[in-house]
Amino acid sequence: MKQLDLAHEDERLVAMLRALGNPARYRIFQELRQAETEQNRPLGSILPLAQSTVSEHLRRLKDAGLVTGENDNANARYVVDEDALAWFQRAVETL
Repeated sequence: MKQLDLAHEDERLVAMLRALGNPARYRIFQELRQAETEQNRPLGSILPLAQSTVSEHLRRLKDAGLVTGENDNANARYVVDEDALAWFQRAVETL
């Protein structure tokens, strides 16, 4: 398989699209956005996924730059990176 040489911003956009292209990650992202305006509930109580699965999806969203968060073993707090989301929205508009 041949490699495509993409500009850094194109690679960033592709990573974000891949992350959100997974139905579970898309739903987790939606829940994080909604949690910003509503009472925060654990994602495991909302979604029919094991906590380890939710954690893996959150890691992938974080790796793609869509969320930020910290995990201190007992508690994990993730939020949507608003600057990254604004960048993503502008990038999609130019497609």
